[in-house]
Amino acid sequence: MSFRRRTPTEIASIVTQFHASGLSRRDFAKRHNLAEASLARWLRTAPTPAVCAPKFVRVVAPTPVAPPAWFELALPDGRRLRIPAGCDPAALRGVLEVLSAC
Repeated sequence: MSFRRRTPTEIASIVTQFHASGLSRRDFAKRHNLAEASLARWLRTAPTPAVCAPKFVRVVAPTPVAPPAWFELALPDGRRLRIPAGCDPAALRGVLEVLSAC
């Protein structure tokens, strides 16, 4: 086992490695040649790092928005003209020409 003093940076790294390892304190200390008591003390005093575990989020595709069945043209005198979305462009031009002459 290693009995040297560790810097705060080294301790933070060891604590992070421990949390990411999934090992028990005893197994981790053995594998990394550490005193189990030192590891326990570091774990008590060091803040627990946020372990980056994969997280799954349900993603729901938005419902496609259907195009409107019609659009509305407001005339200056307050009347409204509803025009079907799939109307013939030539017929619409004709209607607009008649309205512009009024």
